[in-house]
Amino acid sequence: MTTRWSDTIRATTGRNTKPGSSLLVGVLVVTLLFGLFQLFAAPGTDADDDTLHYGRMTLKVLGKSTAEAEAESIKMVCARRATAWSRESSVNPVGVHQSVDRGRFIKECTAQVKKFPLGGDERFLSIFDTRPGYPYLAAPFVAVLGLAWGMWMTSLLCVLAAAALVALSLRTLGLSVRTALVGQILFLLLPSGPWGVHLMTEGAMLMTTMMVVYGAVLLQRGRIVPGAVWNVAGFALGFAVKSSQVTLLAAGICGAALACLVFMRRERTRGNLVLAGISGVATILAVILPKLWGWAGVDEALQDNLSVHYSRPEVADPWYWFMRINANYWQWLGRGEFQNPWLLVVLAACVWVLARYSVSLALLVGAVAATAVLTMAIHPTTGPDVMRFSVPLWIFVAFAGAVFSERLRVLPVRGADPQAPTTEETRQEAPVRTH
Repeated sequence: MTTRWSDTIRATTGRNTKPGSSLLVGVLVVTLLFGLFQLFAAPGTDADDDTLHYGRMTLKVLGKSTAEAEAESIKMVCARRATAWSRESSVNPVGVHQSVDRGRFIKECTAQVKKFPLGGDERFLSIFDTRPGYPYLAAPFVAVLGLAWGMWMTSLLCVLAAAALVALSLRTLGLSVRTALVGQILFLLLPSGPWGVHLMTEGAMLMTTMMVVYGAVLLQRGRIVPGAVWNVAGFALGFAVKSSQVTLLAAGICGAALACLVFMRRERTRGNLVLAGISGVATILAVILPKLWGWAGVDEALQDNLSVHYSRPEVADPWYWFMRINANYWQWLGRGEFQNPWLLVVLAACVWVLARYSVSLALLVGAVAATAVLTMAIHPTTGPDVMRFSVPLWIFVAFAGAVFSERLRVLPVRGADPQAPTTEETRQEAPVRTH
């Protein structure tokens, strides 16, 4: 019978899963370093069309009128785009010889933005109006730091909180403090870190996703009350940030918990039962509530994409066209991946690593990764948004990388008895000699 990696690792690291002061200090150091790096990069943070919408919504939360909020958001977005354009021109063999007319660029940008996206269909604009979570998170920082820096600070703190929860989850699983910090660092260095700092909801969704994952880990470890609290809080906050994505996440987590209960005798625990119940209820509510409140859900996101943000007539049979476009899309994407298959190799290795460590963990973070695949399916694109929609996938990679680093650390230990006490535990249990 093959020994599970989790048993071998636990035999060498002990059974203490408390965070401890060493983990806290390590997490704070990594957080500070990443924050400083991002501070230098902050002026170059891109301003997407979505940034405009979340900016105007945040300003409306702070009491600005619709006209004032739109004008200030346009000013911020166009100023950041002008900065990016100026920087690109300075390294362009043609543009470097030309003078940069920043004022003209901002004027043209303002006219374009007023035409679209602000001049777009009301159904398209309403999609963002039904995502109040990020604007309310950003409002206190925007009130103090201004719109651009306030949104940047919100995204930065969210992605840092998500990274800290990665470390806490790994430590709760019984991995060493060093490995927990490796997971945090990987999460921040992989695309999940840089994309999470963009002035959009990616950082907030990463944070809420990791709240759900951390709660699930606690539940699977038998800590029912705190696990349920983290789980419910993550689903609730995520629903307010982006309800359509939480629908996919809740369904995936529910499926993972049910798979543990049905197919894995060792995982037929009260924690997985509670996890399946919470995520199942969250899935149902995430489907029903948007319809009752008139919020945009998965159907609206699909129709928005197929009609090019409602600039064209709505599609009569959106699910048919969804399947047809995806059949072509994944063929196109597959050709590119097979031509340069590094990502496929990495993902296959991650599946193997996590399955060898713990199938239940592999199912849990695999459900998170599946939300990235489904989001890409709903929004098939060949542009840079491919990386943006795949952000949750890197949570899976960060966990696998951390587990593999721990396995490498304990590799020399062969035939370890999973029940044997560690050196640290023996030292703690040894009697104190008196003279």
